[in-house]
Amino acid sequence: MLNYRYTTAKRVVFSIIFLTMSFVLFIAVIFHPKISSNNNADIQIVHIPVISAIILGTQSFIYQVFLAIGPAIHIPYIILFMWAIILGDNRYPFSFIQGFIGLLLSLTSFSVASQAYCLFWDGNLSAGNSIGYRVVSEILVPHFGVLPSLIASF
Repeated sequence: MLNYRYTTAKRVVFSIIFLTMSFVLFIAVIFHPKISSNNNADIQIVHIPVISAIILGTQSFIYQVFLAIGPAIHIPYIILFMWAIILGDNRYPFSFIQGFIGLLLSLTSFSVASQAYCLFWDGNLSAGNSIGYRVVSEILVPHFGVLPSLIASF
């Protein structure tokens, strides 16, 4: 038998956890000086003492992920925010494993699409996107060309 109060409390707790993680990732990405276009981004977040310790600790991990997926770094906090909203509904449409696999697939696809777009727009591959760089430079462009690679990446 399903304990409705337990599952509702569990969903509320996970929803709050996902909202908090989404907020921390958002602030860490926005105020990272090497990711954002603002050069003084790290100076601005240091003045908030409680948040700065958490954010500055998260930023080293965020930068390593940025080197792997490039501009798709904005996808994790968006998806975590959507998961927090979905947890408020009683009809939870997918399991956690399916959601995690979907997160990994969307990160990979956005990484490849952003790299193909940079190649199409500038003619150069961007440096901070190792997954997209590998897929576009070794698989898509040699077999399809530049414009079909852009279309195939979407």
